[in-house]
Amino acid sequence: MRILFFIVAMFAIAWSGLAFLSATSAMHEIAAMVLGLIGVVSLIGAALLEAVNALQPEKPTEQTHVRCPDCRELVLHDARKCKHCGCTLIPQ
Repeated sequence: MRILFFIVAMFAIAWSGLAFLSATSAMHEIAAMVLGLIGVVSLIGAALLEAVNALQPEKPTEQTHVRCPDCRELVLHDARKCKHCGCTLIPQ
């Protein structure tokens, strides 16, 4: 999704620059500014998506988590007790 935002932003900014240079009336200049604004908003959207993705926790894997023998919930591999049911975990 962020690649799509980036592509839209680059095209909009490039197109707005060309449109602004070749503008023959005030309406053309306004249209060029709107295209530039779309490009800037797309770049901001791509940056926000990247920031949100960086903040999301990683998904549990077999190397980082194990299943509790009592409740079968995923807990960290190094945990001594299950955070869901309080079961004491046996180190493996």
